[in-house]
Amino acid sequence: MPVTNSIIGYLISTHKDPSKNYAVILSDMIKADYDPEEANGSTGKSLMTKAIAKVRYTCFISGKNAKTSSQFWGQTINATHNLINIDDVEANFDFTSLFTWITGDMEVQRKNRDPFLIPFGVSPKIVISTNS
Repeated sequence: MPVTNSIIGYLISTHKDPSKNYAVILSDMIKADYDPEEANGSTGKSLMTKAIAKVRYTCFISGKNAKTSSQFWGQTINATHNLINIDDVEANFDFTSLFTWITGDMEVQRKNRDPFLIPFGVSPKIVISTNS
């Protein structure tokens, strides 16, 4: 499937173009008997991101516990990460909270430490998976 190959190539590459800022969102195709209350899964989203993590230094963040309203929610990210994998986000995940991280420099705030800035050109790319 060409789209999958393009996604994998984009996530493996460390090149970032300021005019083309993306966060990759992996979700399942909607089936004819789709039920929004039922989680769909087991299509290989996590397997694909784990494979990419073999070649790119990845920060894994649980989407189930991602409280983007907290200033410390991304505190496990460091300046050497190439990829942030927010795994299995809920249906009500606030994607807009990631906008500045996707389009510009990434400011990371850690508890009891000074915040630090990762410049856009070397900041990690973001991949998000969801079953909702």
